[in-house]
Amino acid sequence: FTIERWVSKIAQVSQDGTQKFLYELSDGQTVESVLIPKDDRMTLCISTQVGCAMGCAFCLTSTLGLMRNLHLFEIIEQIMATARQLQPEQKITNLVFMGMGEPFHNYATVIDALKIITERNALSIGKRRVTVSTCGLVPQIEQFAHDSDVKLAVSLTGTTDAMRDQLIPMNRKYNLKRLMQACKKYSQISGYPVTFEYTLLAGVNDSLEDA
Repeated sequence: FTIERWVSKIAQVSQDGTQKFLYELSDGQTVESVLIPKDDRMTLCISTQVGCAMGCAFCLTSTLGLMRNLHLFEIIEQIMATARQLQPEQKITNLVFMGMGEPFHNYATVIDALKIITERNALSIGKRRVTVSTCGLVPQIEQFAHDSDVKLAVSLTGTTDAMRDQLIPMNRKYNLKRLMQACKKYSQISGYPVTFEYTLLAGVNDSLEDA
C-alpha cells in the first residue's frame, strides 16, 4: 500500500477570498476542491469522481464524461490536503459534496467517507455542517436517509419536466413528481429539510413564471 500526501498542483484565489485547488491523483487524473470563506464559516466543496456521467447541460465537468470514481482515501485526502494549507487559526467548518462528479453515482464510497468525516475520533465535522448534493438519483435519495444523517441538496435548476429534461438528463428517468416524492420521503425519515440548488441561466429558467 501507499500513503499519499497531496500538494495542490494549482491554487487560485478570487477577490472574495475563495480558493480553488487542483489536485493530481496517482494515475495523473486531476480533481478540484474549492474553499469558500464567509463570516465565521469556512466551507470546503469536494469532488467524488473524475469527470461525470450525468450530462447536465450547464456543467463543465459533464463535458469530460466519467473517467472514474474517486477512492475513499481520495475523497478524504482532499479535506486533509486543504486543511494543511490553512493558517493555524483557520479551520474547515462546513463540507459540501458539490464538486466534480455525482456523489450518488459513487454512493457506497461516499457513505463510507461520511462516516470518517463525521466520526468524533476522525475528522469530527458536525453532521449538520455536511451536505451532499445530487442531480436527482431517486433510489439513492430514498436510501440516503437510512444510511447517513447529514444534509441533502438537490440540483433542481428547472421548474418543468420539459425544461429539466434538457438541462438535467436524469429527469428523463426520474421526473419532477417522482423526485419530489423522494425528497418528501427523505425529509420524513431524516427530519431535515431538503436544500434545492438552482443555477440561473439567462433567458432559459429565470422568468417570473419559473420563480
